[in-house]
Amino acid sequence: MALSLRIKSTNLWPLAKLSTLSRGAIIYFGDLSNNTDPYVALGGWCELLGIGAVPASRWDAMLALCRHAAIRSRAFAYAENIFEHAMAAQILAAPGPSLDDAEQAMMRAELAGELDAAAAAGGAMYLATADISHLLVAGDFASRASGWEAGLQWAARAMLVAPLDPRAVRQMYRVLRQAGQGALLAEVADILAGCGLHLGAVPLFAAAAAVARGDVEAARTRLKPLDAARIAADPTLSALGDEIAELRAAKAEA
Repeated sequence: MALSLRIKSTNLWPLAKLSTLSRGAIIYFGDLSNNTDPYVALGGWCELLGIGAVPASRWDAMLALCRHAAIRSRAFAYAENIFEHAMAAQILAAPGPSLDDAEQAMMRAELAGELDAAAAAGGAMYLATADISHLLVAGDFASRASGWEAGLQWAARAMLVAPLDPRAVRQMYRVLRQAGQGALLAEVADILAGCGLHLGAVPLFAAAAAVARGDVEAARTRLKPLDAARIAADPTLSALGDEIAELRAAKAEA
């Protein structure tokens, strides 16, 4: 049974998809594979291909997406594993940009100082690899080019396609903390708690929300349980170590 998430901010509406995570990988990533956002859809397809959960009824849709190198390589391995050699040959022949093309686009954008183009190139590198580190880079460039809301869109994509990856939740935190978006930090804390995801990070998001509204005492209470032992034992908190230290310092100065 899917969870029911109450998400008030339109900026966070994409995260409603996390409500189906509790129903298992096939349903969750199958849902993502139908997303209208091409980056989110690709993440869903790549996970389905990785676990061999693509029914024959979706093969035509898969073949159409083999223009993306990340899907092309995984679809080829999938076809070979099920002895569909003719389909594998068709996948191999599918035209489309390569990772080298995306890397060249990134270098040109950086050389020209074109931040929007660099964000687009980071997205293209993700489409070629399905490596979320490229979504994070794209988000950094997008934030610099167009503001925190653009960066938040990329952070949401990363959280959807890699919901268990601490890097994704860290990117979400950084975007909202740097923008001083206390209400959204509090709402993400509720979303994580509601989904049972990255529960160790919930107090950090809540504490940052408290700092943003000037409630130092609430921030102190939220941060108190995050001692060195707990941080070391929790992969998400370990990834957020610098952010925890920064917030403690900001609280002390308030």
